Amino acid sequence: MCNARTFSCVTFFSFLTFSISLGIITSVPYPDDDSGKKYGDSCESMEYCHGELVSCQHGTCSCFTPEDMIYDDHSHGCVVLAGRKCEINSEIWKVSVNCIEDAYCDENGVCLCSKGFYHSSNGTCIKKKIYKETCVNDQECDSTASKTLVCVNGACSCDKRGQVYDERRQACVAVVDSECEKEDEDIECISNGICRQGRCVCKQGYAKSTSGKCDLGFGAECNSVEGQRCADIYFTCINGHCQCKHPLHQVFDERTQECVSMVYGPCTFPKKDFMGKTKNVTGIYDIQKCIKNSLCVDKGFYSECECKPGYVQAKVGTCAPGYMESCDVDECEPTLYCRNNRCDCLDYLQTYDPTIKQCVGLVGSRCSKDKPNCVEFASCVITEAEISGQCICDKYSLEIANRTCASVIEALHNTGTMYQAHKFFFVNPINWFTSQILILQLLAEVSPNDFSRTIISDQDQILITPVKRLSFYGESCEVTSDCASHTGLTCSNSTCLCASGFIARLNPDKLLESKTTECVIRAGSKCGVIDNTVQTSEDTGVSKTYKRPFTTYLWSKFRKSIPFLDGQVSDSECVDNSYCVQGICTCLPGYFRDHRGLCLKKRTLFQPCRENDHCRSSEGLVCDQGKCQCTRSMVFDRIARKCYLPAGSVCDAYSSDIDMECVRNSECSNDRCVCLAGFTPSSDGTCGVAYGQSCNGKEKICSDIQLMCRSGSCQCKYPIHQIYNATLNQCLSKPDGPCDPNYLEPGTGNNTAFSFKCVPFSECKLSEEEGATPFKYSCKCKNGYAESQIGECDPSYSAVCNEDDDCDSVAQLSCINGICSCPDKMLSFDWTKRKCVGKVGARCKFIQLERFLSMRVDVPTECVHNAICVENVFRLDGRCQCKSNYTHSTTYEKCI
Repeated sequence: MCNARTFSCVTFFSFLTFSISLGIITSVPYPDDDSGKKYGDSCESMEYCHGELVSCQHGTCSCFTPEDMIYDDHSHGCVVLAGRKCEINSEIWKVSVNCIEDAYCDENGVCLCSKGFYHSSNGTCIKKKIYKETCVNDQECDSTASKTLVCVNGACSCDKRGQVYDERRQACVAVVDSECEKEDEDIECISNGICRQGRCVCKQGYAKSTSGKCDLGFGAECNSVEGQRCADIYFTCINGHCQCKHPLHQVFDERTQECVSMVYGPCTFPKKDFMGKTKNVTGIYDIQKCIKNSLCVDKGFYSECECKPGYVQAKVGTCAPGYMESCDVDECEPTLYCRNNRCDCLDYLQTYDPTIKQCVGLVGSRCSKDKPNCVEFASCVITEAEISGQCICDKYSLEIANRTCASVIEALHNTGTMYQAHKFFFVNPINWFTSQILILQLLAEVSPNDFSRTIISDQDQILITPVKRLSFYGESCEVTSDCASHTGLTCSNSTCLCASGFIARLNPDKLLESKTTECVIRAGSKCGVIDNTVQTSEDTGVSKTYKRPFTTYLWSKFRKSIPFLDGQVSDSECVDNSYCVQGICTCLPGYFRDHRGLCLKKRTLFQPCRENDHCRSSEGLVCDQGKCQCTRSMVFDRIARKCYLPAGSVCDAYSSDIDMECVRNSECSNDRCVCLAGFTPSSDGTCGVAYGQSCNGKEKICSDIQLMCRSGSCQCKYPIHQIYNATLNQCLSKPDGPCDPNYLEPGTGNNTAFSFKCVPFSECKLSEEEGATPFKYSCKCKNGYAESQIGECDPSYSAVCNEDDDCDSVAQLSCINGICSCPDKMLSFDWTKRKCVGKVGARCKFIQLERFLSMRVDVPTECVHNAICVENVFRLDGRCQCKSNYTHSTTYEKCI
């Protein structure tokens, strides 16, 4: 290959001679003396210019192709710019010319920047930027294997998706959970990290933090002042050691090296998308997990861990398998044993009672002072000290099938008049709440048809009356006394229905009785409380009876199985989501009473309402036009779930009123709510993420006035029709892009989500042809301006300018004497073609010239109207001449 600097190649010299003879190149090799014109000197067409690839172009010694070359003062010749061709090939020769400094000619004959340099917009090669140096795009930053910098917010930084900069190593290193290649080595990972199975993990004794670094792990000695920090995802420094953030609610899991929450501890509730699918929680911020066999439950304003169904809480806050759940050795709750891989009672003569969550003895089984629990309506009777007792049915209970007991009253309730195995009757006591239940066993057979009988018991005569079964909700009746009035029933239209002040509901505990509908007291109605205190043990001489705890569940079941005496206060429960306060059923906090007496959950944004109390005051909502809304001067933040002052509104920075705070991601500055850095106003008054900032469409939402979330970054809504102006912090519409004729600056008016402003030197106009564009209003360059290649409006021909870059780049105009003009006096501007064309007699480019040299030549391709480019026999370029039957004007600017 021939080197153009030495000019020692005969072939290249022949090419130069051939070019000179054609008038293309009028230069010679650089002689030892200083003869000939130098670069930049004025010259005549056939005069030699001094320097490699320097020729006389338009009366000035310049590079052979100025668009592809630049003059190098060091070599005194022209060199090819980066990205341009550096080889000239033909069937006769192959010539290579020098590339610009810090570039080389590749195998494809194109100048490329050397390693460590990037290709600038003007074709030069500039050394790549290092960490924190300013940049425009990624290619300007050092991307070697040890650094891999990218351009972030105008500065060379590590890729935030998985790297941070290590000042000590002067390189980008992978954070925890990011990819790595060198297994069991730490050179690619953050300090105290190591590569395992293709990902960076923390070494033993360290744990990942929210920054992706490896900080001190659980139990390590810490001191924040001296820089010995705990990994802040799970740990905090307590008494000089890294401990779980919630030591009373969390324990450290040795297997996962994480803090997990015990029952009632904090947790991260898995949110769901609009399709109902659980969102994928990823990233360095791990979700707060619950202990084994528990799950996270959303409590509204917070979430906490609860045991899974079938599991019960142990004393230490863990969750153990419950009754009949699968188990391993020593895994069941403390009162159960793992028998045949199922949590069960220790003895087959025991059964599990869910009301007291313990195993109890069946009738006839052994019991003791330490383990006195027996089945329902049975007690542990010990006749002699230091000897085991036996579970025996209570005084007013009967032994039934499966070695259990039932109350006599319940037996009468279920059979209508009497229990089939024994003859019992119920005597109405004088006062149910102060006297004992009197049950007598008859000494003789009694016919079910007998209405009364006098018997001797304890030397007293007592009238025995058969019990009649009471009717429950929905059953037939004649009078109210036929219904179980103690549950709030009354006889209406021969049917037991809820009385005034009561409302029917399905029984939440179907184990209480066979009926599943009951009456509960309406919110706002009177309610009462019964004292159900019961003695738990009694002494009878030598023998001692240990009675089982009389739980609320047992009390409810017992009291509902007997008739209710007239004149007593109802003991029914209040309606759901309410409780009895000072004798009135009152709705719980967060609920309101509706016209039916039900307690309903308070409404959120846009849900129907009738009065302010129906809306959630904690969110700042009031009832307006039948819907829960913010007050007219405020906006609702759907992420924070609260009403705030919108961006741009008047505020008081010194106010302590929490209901008059500026919207999230803003602050009160100069008595106005102003969005923070990195945020910009949205159409609803909130502050959305600004242009170029990261977004995810969830908690990080872009401002909807001009932006949308694209590939994890806030971008203009119409990227093809808009460009972002960093000075104005706005997306500006290019010509033919959408615009708003009534545009207001963000935060100063009620902009819609489609408010757009045009680029400078353009204006918003009604689209000329209906249907030709989807935008009713679109941007148009003002008179005297034309659209550039990047969508801006540049000064057009004859407009005022300061430099060439101010003028229309498409028309390739130059700024001459402060006016945008064609670069040569022999060129005329054609408004219809928006370009400079050759006047009559001007040089023009013949099509074979471009093919022959594979380079552009600074001469026009077209001529003025009614003129054509005529081939010149002695030159490769032609001359503009009028067509046949046309003659040029006196100014040579047109053919007439």
